[in-house]
Amino acid sequence: MRLLAACIAVFLLSPAAMAGTERCSEPYAPVIPDGASASAAEIKAVKREVEQYIRESDDYQSCILAVIADPDEKMSSQDKVNAMALIEANQREKEEVAAAYNAALRAHKAAKGG
Repeated sequence: MRLLAACIAVFLLSPAAMAGTERCSEPYAPVIPDGASASAAEIKAVKREVEQYIRESDDYQSCILAVIADPDEKMSSQDKVNAMALIEANQREKEEVAAAYNAALRAHKAAKGG
């Protein structure tokens, strides 16, 4: 799944696909630990990282939407499609990160009796 996302990202990050969106900073997804072996402190820390990532992803998506809506950008229809694909890819990753964190939290609780 990550390989497919990486391949799509390489295509979408081509100069033509980036028209106007280069001012938007895509956040990096946090690394989710193995919940069964992670400490409570690690789980709490990654929760904060996941929450920050989600906020930054929301900001990133809003930035791209603002670029699309900006008449000064003069984006072609294809540029707009490519920009929307960036949003969709980020949204998928955001959902994957949240699901991975929730799975790690469940594993942590099961392993630690919490």
